Amino acid sequence: MLELLKTDNPILVSWLRSILQDIGIEVVIFDEFTSFLGGLSYAIPFRVMVSSEDFYLAHVTLENAMTEVEMDVGDYEISE
Repeated sequence: MLELLKTDNPILVSWLRSILQDIGIEVVIFDEFTSFLGGLSYAIPFRVMVSSEDFYLAHVTLENAMTEVEMDVGDYEISE
């Protein structure tokens, strides 16, 4: 598994999971249940993981989707 994206935005994670699953890419979210701390903030970023075989397609899909919707999602880091 390779890290595709790291973010503290749960909406971005849900959106990305939906887009990738629609094209047949299995997504695993690391720290999905441990990141929420105290009801107020996300202390540990979510890490969106995909298989190494799907990484290139997932990366291109993510960049195209974010460009298409001109999304401003705050802090996130797309892995290279």
